[in-house]
Amino acid sequence: MNDVSEVLDSATRDRFRQHLREIAPDLNLDGPMVDMVFEMVNWARDLDPESRQMVATLLMISWARIRGGSTRIRLSGDPGHPMAQDLSFIFDSVPDDLVKWSPDPQEFVTSVNRILNSQAASDLVGKPGDHRPLILTDTHLYHHDLHQAEITLADRLHGRLKENFTELDPGRVRTIINEVVGPRSGSGVGTPESGRIRWTEAQIEAIRSAASQRLTFITGGPGTGKTTIVLSILRVLVRLGIHVGRITLAAPTGKAAHRLGSQLMALMGRTDEVDLFDHALADVAPPTTIHRLLDYSPHLGRFRRHPNYPIDTDVLIIDEASMIDLRLMERIIGATPPGARLVFLGDADQIPSIQAGSVFRDLTMPDSGSERTSSLVTRLTHSFRMDPSDPAGRQILLSANRIRDGLKLLPDSSAPSLPVRSSGSDVLFSGLEILEASPEDWIQSWMDRIYPSEMLGSIRFELQRTDAGFTREAIERLESAFGRIDRHRILCLTRTASAGTVRMNQWVHGWLVDRLKSAPFDYLPGEPVIVLQNDYRLELFNGDIGLVFWVREKSCPPELMIVLQRPGTYACHPLSALRSRIELAHALTVHKAQGSEYDHVVLMVPDMAIPIATREILYTGMTRARRSVTLVGSTVGQVVEIVDRCAATSSDRDTGLIESLTRRGARP
Repeated sequence: MNDVSEVLDSATRDRFRQHLREIAPDLNLDGPMVDMVFEMVNWARDLDPESRQMVATLLMISWARIRGGSTRIRLSGDPGHPMAQDLSFIFDSVPDDLVKWSPDPQEFVTSVNRILNSQAASDLVGKPGDHRPLILTDTHLYHHDLHQAEITLADRLHGRLKENFTELDPGRVRTIINEVVGPRSGSGVGTPESGRIRWTEAQIEAIRSAASQRLTFITGGPGTGKTTIVLSILRVLVRLGIHVGRITLAAPTGKAAHRLGSQLMALMGRTDEVDLFDHALADVAPPTTIHRLLDYSPHLGRFRRHPNYPIDTDVLIIDEASMIDLRLMERIIGATPPGARLVFLGDADQIPSIQAGSVFRDLTMPDSGSERTSSLVTRLTHSFRMDPSDPAGRQILLSANRIRDGLKLLPDSSAPSLPVRSSGSDVLFSGLEILEASPEDWIQSWMDRIYPSEMLGSIRFELQRTDAGFTREAIERLESAFGRIDRHRILCLTRTASAGTVRMNQWVHGWLVDRLKSAPFDYLPGEPVIVLQNDYRLELFNGDIGLVFWVREKSCPPELMIVLQRPGTYACHPLSALRSRIELAHALTVHKAQGSEYDHVVLMVPDMAIPIATREILYTGMTRARRSVTLVGSTVGQVVEIVDRCAATSSDRDTGLIESLTRRGARP
C-alpha cells in the first residue's frame, strides 16, 4: 500500500511541477528556476505531500518577488498584497485535482507559517543567524544570501556612520568651496555650459558633504547638475591636498562610465579660470566600471577586492548609483577603505537596479528611516532644463515629473493638450508628442532622419587602420557616426511583444536592408549593436554600444568589425568573434538605456498593461531625452490609458535595509 501511495504522490508531484513550469514565464521565471524550487523543497524531506506543495508555491512567489527586485517577502494574507495576488494566480492556473489546500490567502499564510516553523522544515528554514537556505523573521521570509547581504551592508554602513566626518577644518573646506564656485545666488539658475554657474544651496551642500564626510549620497533628476557637481568636488579635493592619483571614478556600466568621462572632459574644457590644481585634474584616471574596479574574476565567479584587499584609493565617486543592487552595494562598501571618501550620485526616482534591492532609493527617499542616514543625503530639486529659453526640455521634464508623482499625463483627458500626430512625417521632434501609427509608417520617417541619403553611402566606407590606430579620415567618420547614433534612440519597456526591442530592431534592420539593397545579413555596416555580457580580457562590458564597419588593417582584406568608443580612442573586434554576445541596438529597453542621454527619443507604448510598466520605468525613459519624446501607440486613447496606468503603478520593493539601519542607530 505504501508503494502505491508513493507512486501516486510522485505522479502528482510531477504534474504539479510541470504546471508550475508552464506558468513560470507569467511570473518572470523560467523552467530551471522551477527545478531549483523543487530542489530546495527536497531539503525538507519529512514534509507531507500537501505541505511540500505549499512550500513550493511559496518559493515560486518568493522567487517572483526577488526577480521583481524585492529582497524578501512579507507573509501577508491581505488580498491586496502581491503575495496574495501571486497565490491566486498560481492556484487558478493549476488543475483542481492537483491541490487540496485552500487558496484563501489568510489560511495559506497561517498554514505555511506552521509548516516553516515545524521540525520537519528545520533543514530548509532557520532564524536570523542560522545557516539555512531560507531565513524566517517575525514577519518576512528571506533567501539566506539576500538576508546576509542586507545584514552585512547595514553593519558596514553603520560602521561608516559612527565616524563619518573627516578631520578637516570646516572653515578651510568652506573657504576652498567659495574659491571653486565663486559668487553665487541662492536661487541658482542657468546652465553649466558657459563655464559660469549660479549655484543652488543644495549643490553647495552636496560639494561640502562630499569634501567633509566619508559617505555621501546625492540624488537629483535630469538637469540638476550632478556631473557639474562631480567636477566641483574634484576641484575642491585637489585643493584640499588629495593627489589626483588617489581619486577613482566609476559607474555600473561601460556606457555610463564613458558618458561620465566625456561630460567631465567637456566641462573642464569650458572652465574659464584654470590654475595648476585644475590642470592636475587631467591626470585623473578615466571612469571605470564597478566590476572592473572590484576586480571581478569570471573564472572564480567572485570579486578579488574585499575588506582584506580593499580598493587602493582615497576617494571613490560612483555615478548612476540607482542601478546598483543590494549584493553589489555590499561589495562596494566592503571593498572601500574605511578612511576613504565614498560618494554616490544618481536619481532615486528612476527605475532601481535590475537585481534585488533598491539601496540608493531606500537611503535617499525623504522618509528613509533614521536621522543618521538622512543626514548623509543631498537632494537636488532645481533642474536647469526648466530654463524658459528651452521650452522643449521644459515640457518633457514637466510631463515626466507628473508621471513620477503619480499624476495623469494630461491634466484634463477630455481636452488633450499634447500634439497628436497621425503620421511619422508629421512629427516635429520637439518637446512631447503622441504618434498614433504603425511601425511601417513611422519607422520610414524616423530612419530618414537618422540616415539621410548622403549618410547611407558613407556607412559602406572602409575604415583604414594601421599599427598606430585608425587613420585621421577614419576617426572623423567614426566621430560623425557615433555622434549621429547617440542623438537618437528608440526605447521600449520590454524586449518581447509587439512594442518590444526585438520587433523594433527587426523593422529597422529590414528598412536598412531594403534601402541599401543589401543581402539580408544579420548585421550591416553602420548598424549599432549592444554588448550583452562582460569580457574582461577583451575589455568589453555589458551595455557597451558599438557600430559595425568594414575595417581594413594594413594590406589585409576588409573585415566586418565592431568599433567601440574608448576614452580618447577607439577599439575594434571582429564581428565573427562576438556574434553570440551582441544584438542590434537601434532600439533598447529603458533598463539598457539607463545612464544615457539622447536628443530625441521614440518611446514605444505597449498595447496593454504589463507588470513592468510602472511610473519609474516611464519616467526613466522620458528623461533620457533632451529635446523630444515621441510616445508611439496604435491610438492616442491607448497611449494615454497605458501611460496613466503606469503613473498609477509604482515599482515598490520589499526591502529591510532601513529597518536594519534603524535598529543599529538605536544602539548605545
